[in-house]
Amino acid sequence: MKMRKELWFGFSLIAAIVIPLIVLMPWTHLTNGHLGLMMLALICVGIMFGFPTAFTLMGMGVFFAWLSYRSVDPVTADRKVLAYLGCSWCRPSSFARFSPLRPGSSARW
Repeated sequence: MKMRKELWFGFSLIAAIVIPLIVLMPWTHLTNGHLGLMMLALICVGIMFGFPTAFTLMGMGVFFAWLSYRSVDPVTADRKVLAYLGCSWCRPSSFARFSPLRPGSSARW
């Protein structure tokens, strides 16, 4: 089966973005600048694959929000990202009220 020229061009562009990202990224010590370049590369690749732009941006926002919260406090990273998305029961003000570590709490997760 012969692949069309458009697909070769698209896949070669994606490879031209992903291969330098994998090879040149200092994976042992990532700074904010490295994460920004990785986010830009992943958004370009996601849009080239044909995902809708809004969903690609939302998914990248959620992933990198979780990554940044995890670097500060890994215990509450999931709840903070859910609060970022708008969950009413996992807002930071309700952390103390519904703490699963507190005896007798009525936590819903």
